[in-house]
Amino acid sequence: MPRTRVVVVVSDFHLGRGDALDPFGRKAPTKSSPPPRSDARFRKFCRDLARYVTDENVELTVVMAGDMLDLWAIVPDAELNPAKTQLLRDNLEFPAPSPGRVKAALTRGEGQITQAFEAHPLIAQGIVELLSVPRTRMVFLPGNHDHAIVHPTLQDCIRGIISDVGGSPVGSRMEFDLWYDDPELRLYVEHGNQFSDDSDYARFDDFGEEAPGFYFLRFVWNRIRANYQSKDQPITEALAWAADATFGGKEPLPLGLRFFVDYFDAFEDRLIPRLAPQAPLQALHREWKRQGRDVKPDDLAAALVSVFKKTKGKQPGFTLQSPGKPLDGIGTVRSIRLPGRTVPVNWNARVDGYWQGAASLFRARHEPFPKLPVTDYSTIVMGHTHNAVYAFLPAAGVHAGRYVNSGSWTKDRDPTYMWVSNHGDPTEWRGLRVV
Repeated sequence: MPRTRVVVVVSDFHLGRGDALDPFGRKAPTKSSPPPRSDARFRKFCRDLARYVTDENVELTVVMAGDMLDLWAIVPDAELNPAKTQLLRDNLEFPAPSPGRVKAALTRGEGQITQAFEAHPLIAQGIVELLSVPRTRMVFLPGNHDHAIVHPTLQDCIRGIISDVGGSPVGSRMEFDLWYDDPELRLYVEHGNQFSDDSDYARFDDFGEEAPGFYFLRFVWNRIRANYQSKDQPITEALAWAADATFGGKEPLPLGLRFFVDYFDAFEDRLIPRLAPQAPLQALHREWKRQGRDVKPDDLAAALVSVFKKTKGKQPGFTLQSPGKPLDGIGTVRSIRLPGRTVPVNWNARVDGYWQGAASLFRARHEPFPKLPVTDYSTIVMGHTHNAVYAFLPAAGVHAGRYVNSGSWTKDRDPTYMWVSNHGDPTEWRGLRVV
């Protein structure tokens, strides 16, 4: 009788260097301080999986489905200083069209990866404890925030760190790919950023390219997070400044707006290939150029408010709608002997628009990912949105299947994982679970 195979998918840890920009958790201030809760929880998760493999004699594949590292937010402190904009401009690294720029970007990437694992040592220890057990493997996929790991040099850097922690070449068992597919389980996994306008790549396998969101974070979002204690302060400051300017005041340009000015200046100087697709900012930029960069204060403030205002809208190109009920009778999630509670399946729930993106994978190709055989895959898994989702997607004229979003492990979310097994029915659904 063939051994039971299990695939577990996790995504979106966004490991940083343990500072204010690290959504996974801050570094413990002293060696005697307890590690961040997320770190300890992941190590326990790995131990439980290792115990499960041993006790049940199964074969386990863990797919780290992108944005495990937040390389976009691992930046020098000086870069976050509003007075050090020139330093930021001089050290963007990307795009990297020349060998010299590639070398600089790789050096930076190795330093970033090292900082992330130093800030979160229990992550590496958990990986070591899992991969030290026979019949386990780990596949590491890039997302947009850690896209740089498409380069073999940075993959070897991660393997080396894991091996150093384990005191053996256990890191050599880490595999890297752009996507994961498993014909036996009829399962396909990718990060999913190629369906997001600010995070897509013309060539996802090209190390020299970065997505538009990379530049927005570097010039604007990272610096706002580092220089404001409250998310509301940039908006409040911008509105106060706009009102003051409207009535003849001479208050200095607030930081939040200055960061946008720096962002647009970098685009004007061709340091940034293209802007993140934020309609208010693009409209403002066009108006800025038309007026010779003489933008009204009200317009600038309104654009900033629009960017940071929390709104619930549709994903570009997708429609929020009910995914429908399953055609193959799977309506319950079976329990497994691991910690956590099952995420209930609501067949009538309206889910994020990415499920239509998943359905489109059966019809079209997005570079450099494959077009999936219509009859061979029944489950599409993506991350990126940080929203755990299980949806059935019988779109018109499209092969029916499941879209699963593996959710996130960042500190403001309940960490989730996706589980599927070949035990019994090869397409058996075994859970989207909260740790």
